[in-house]
Formats: sequence, C-alpha cells, structure tokens
Amino acid sequence: MVLPDGRAVVLERRAAALPALAALESGIGRTRIAAMLWPDSDDARRNLRQQLPRFRKRFGQDLTDGGDELRLAAGLRHDAAASTRDPLLGSLTFEDCEEFERG
Repeated sequence: MVLPDGRAVVLERRAAALPALAALESGIGRTRIAAMLWPDSDDARRNLRQQLPRFRKRFGQDLTDGGDELRLAAGLRHDAAASTRDPLLGSLTFEDCEEFERG
C-alpha cells in the first residue's frame, strides 16, 4: 500500500486484506468484511473494530473511510490491476479465510 506522502507500507495479511477489500469492493459492509477476514472468530466485528484504530495509530491516518460500509480512504491508492506476476496482496495466503480466498 502507498500512503499519500508516498511511503510504501507492508501490512500483516489480514490488515493488508482489509484496505484491499475496501478498495476493490468500495462500500463493502463491515459485517461482511469481518466475516471474510476472521471467519473462526467468536466476535469478528470486534477484530475489525480493533484493526481500524491500529491503522490510525501506525500511520497517523485512517486507511478506510465509511460507517457501516467501508471504502479506501481518500488520498490512498492501490494497484488493482496487479499482474499475476505481482498480485495485489503479494504472496500472502488466506487458506483459513475461505470466502475471502474465493473472492
């Protein structure tokens, strides 16, 4: 991910998947994104709620915008046209997140 100031940042896999989903499916619901990324959690929405402020703390800004529907924050960009040689989420794997992995 590239921040507005030009810094490229590397995120843990679920943290990386969250803004990717918000970019590719702008307006994706919080419940859906939480279920996709934390399918085995007793409280997937809590995990999502905890991740969002971590972005703000680490980068000094939110990576997503929106209330119940998330989208990539203004000023951020992504390479949704990533090639198979250089996929959007690199070599990250999501075997434990079946719905996310199915796309």
